[in-house]
Amino acid sequence: MSKQALKNALLKSKERRLEDPVTMKAQKSKNQDKQDVRLQTAVRKGLTNTAIPTTTEKPPSQQPRNRHQTGVRKASKNYLIPTITGKLPSQQLKAAQSRTGGLAKKSEQMSKKLAGSKFRWINERLYTVTSEEAAEMFRNDPELFEVYHAGFRTQTESWPVNPLDVIIGQLQSKLRSQKMEGKLTVADMGCGEAMLARTLIEGEDKNSSLKERVQVHSFDLHAANEYIQACDIAHVPLKDGSVDVVVFCLSLMGVNTSEFLREAARILKSGGELKIAEVSSRFTGVETFVDAVCGCGFQLIKKDHSAKQQVQQTPDERMVFTMFDFKRSAGGNDTGAFVKKRKRSGSDADGQGNIKQQRISGTIADGILLKPCLYKKR
Repeated sequence: MSKQALKNALLKSKERRLEDPVTMKAQKSKNQDKQDVRLQTAVRKGLTNTAIPTTTEKPPSQQPRNRHQTGVRKASKNYLIPTITGKLPSQQLKAAQSRTGGLAKKSEQMSKKLAGSKFRWINERLYTVTSEEAAEMFRNDPELFEVYHAGFRTQTESWPVNPLDVIIGQLQSKLRSQKMEGKLTVADMGCGEAMLARTLIEGEDKNSSLKERVQVHSFDLHAANEYIQACDIAHVPLKDGSVDVVVFCLSLMGVNTSEFLREAARILKSGGELKIAEVSSRFTGVETFVDAVCGCGFQLIKKDHSAKQQVQQTPDERMVFTMFDFKRSAGGNDTGAFVKKRKRSGSDADGQGNIKQQRISGTIADGILLKPCLYKKR
């Protein structure tokens, strides 16, 4: 017989044995023996919380294998096979939890660091481009608006006083005053998440709602909720002389802030109020800023540079807010008187002595001198 024929005969004989029920049962019992040994070893080493059961019936590995003695054995329903659950001893478990917790904490720290970097980048962009360019940025990627305001909310958490809360309190007092007649119309320019409108209209509770006495127009570059109308605040969709109060709370951002103030003068009624709150460090000179705003058609009523509004930013630096109340002049939006008053010579003046438009720390200064408010990397 040839080698190949012998090999084929051996293969056929092996296949017949494997197909034989007795052989298959013996092989299954052999595999069960190996599993029992592994599980018993696991119990001794403390790698399982399930002990090997003690039953009156012998496990498969100890049952007679000869079908002529006992017949083909059926699987017992009462026999429990222990399983490895993955539970570790207490010390190993604590160590594993510690490692897992450390990784989760590190991942959270990295996520916060990444979010902080995005916030600082968006913030710098908003202060150093025109409002039209900023609006285009949010139109192309609306998610940036939420990223920015999430970062801004984190910043405000460390403020003992939020200037927006001060302005809201002033408007609430005005609305509750018996002297006020009719409905108060407010334009919140650069409203963020429209907290002013939500507080005045919804109220802190159902009994404090003032929605019957106030109408709030909330404008920003992106409509984050139903209160907000997305637009460039240099060009808002309101009629001339249709508003009682205009609010700029930390929203004189960009390099065309003078356009915002001229737009405020356009929509305000004669004698209407302009409320401005800004970070004090942004001013190259407060009096210069006041003169510039007055040149857009306003009169200064009140200036508040209170130490109560100090906000700890870093151990060696304080953020202080300055708040202004202006009144809309009856003389309209003529800035000629302001330019004439501020004539001077020098590097910032043209040949006729008029102030030139110049870029100061990222802000175009046609009389409105404001530096960008940039947050330092933590």
